[in-house]
Amino acid sequence: MTTTAAPQFLLPDGLDTATLVARLRHHLPWPLREESAHELSLVLLDTFDWRVFEDGGWLELESTGRTDRLTWRSADESQVRASTPVKGLPRFARDLPPGHLRDTLGPRLGVRALLPLVRLSGARTTLDATDPEGKTVLRIGIEALHLRRAGRRPGFGPRRLRLLPVRGCPEALTAAETIVRDALGLAVATAALRAEALTRAGHPPGDYDPSLSFRLAADQRTDAALQAILRKLLETMLANEKGVREHIDTEFLHDLRVSVRRARSLLGQVRGVFPDRRVAVLRDDLGWLGHATSAARDVDVYLLAFDDYAARLPAGVRPHLEPFRTFLTARQTRAYGELAACLESARFRRLTRRWRLLAGRPLPRRPVAKWALRPVGKVARKRIWRAYRNLMHLGEAIHRDSPPGDLHEVRIAGKKLRYLMEFFRSLFPPEAVDLPVRALKTFQDNLGEMQDLHVQQEQLGRFERQMAKEGTLAPETAAAMGQLIAGLAQRQTKVRLEFAERFDAFSAPETVRAFRQTFRRRNGVQEVADAGRARAGGTSPG
Repeated sequence: MTTTAAPQFLLPDGLDTATLVARLRHHLPWPLREESAHELSLVLLDTFDWRVFEDGGWLELESTGRTDRLTWRSADESQVRASTPVKGLPRFARDLPPGHLRDTLGPRLGVRALLPLVRLSGARTTLDATDPEGKTVLRIGIEALHLRRAGRRPGFGPRRLRLLPVRGCPEALTAAETIVRDALGLAVATAALRAEALTRAGHPPGDYDPSLSFRLAADQRTDAALQAILRKLLETMLANEKGVREHIDTEFLHDLRVSVRRARSLLGQVRGVFPDRRVAVLRDDLGWLGHATSAARDVDVYLLAFDDYAARLPAGVRPHLEPFRTFLTARQTRAYGELAACLESARFRRLTRRWRLLAGRPLPRRPVAKWALRPVGKVARKRIWRAYRNLMHLGEAIHRDSPPGDLHEVRIAGKKLRYLMEFFRSLFPPEAVDLPVRALKTFQDNLGEMQDLHVQQEQLGRFERQMAKEGTLAPETAAAMGQLIAGLAQRQTKVRLEFAERFDAFSAPETVRAFRQTFRRRNGVQEVADAGRARAGGTSPG
């Protein structure tokens, strides 16, 4: 059983496994016993957003010609977290065989599909170093693998010698490391074999990150800062386009929609930075794309929540809901087909071109737009403070009899404020924005659930009427859907009653103070902290 990280060494070109083993036998002070040597094929798997890698591990399907085994390894490749026999490539967590691997890895995968990122073939040899009594003091692994690419000859791939420590024998590991490095002249590998294989295949681990993880400078001109944000949002949208077209999993569409919604919000809230006509045309296109994606996303949401819906019904009623699942699945197929056609359209290509031009064209030295040259720190503070005051004004106007539309306005105002704080978070010290962001998120959760419950009841009613029109609504299914709608209405009433408590918490003195201290205009001067330093500005945009 291993206890520490397993050192890895690079195998140079021209050094085959047989020659390496002979050199090891010559230099190591222990007899070497070959435990196994076999040809193998590996497929490295992960989600598009690297959930396995981000959890500190690797997932691989290993085929030896006789069996297929799915193995979840530690980041240093020395530990097997879980392993199970499988038949073919699993696609979703639900496709994993019941057992420890599914129980532990499944929740991390969520609704994301596992993608085959790289295929390797080659040989693995395992040797045991033994003491005079035959006890294993060290295990040695040799992997010589090649990249496999469709339609091409196997490319040169990663090759490693790995020293696997054995519990209670640290001296053997230390001695072997010295011999391999000094006597054999092998260089220490700086990256795991699987990381190198993914990088060589064009999938460097962690290469997709939808978060707005970049730093802006407070004294940076605002048009340059907005271009940086727009480029990141465009990059995210385009990265997810293929996954939406192929309907790989529902998160591709979710991330694409979020990037579109963020871009439209940014252009609508921070005005006077680019020429008005260009902004108006792009915002119109972004609104069109957002609307075009709505039908597919709506059905995704109901299918993802279907099991939860069914669980709310009595056990005897649940089977009657299955025709509704069939209806949703057929509707999802049609919606994604229509969306794929939309992504193939000339308008989508024009949208992408306009977005790319606005985000990447050289900035003029003397722009026409009024606030283009203003320091972004000043502009960001002003816009966040205005959005916060608007949210407070709308929230304070809510009373017991306020219609759902008024609450929806509060929700939209909260979302706009959240987006602004995400866009410009790097301009402020983390400790200054952590409390406002946490308070806003808690408040938004209540508003979001309230709106979702309202929309779900209306949408379920429309689905029910559509099924009746198509002749697929049996009385038992109609009754089950009616119970479901009634349950959602009860939950909405409860969540609605929680609004005042959540808004009071958001309006607490410490939260108000945090917003004022960080974002409020003071004596005509807006102070923006960047990297721990205070910067002063002048006139702010109106």
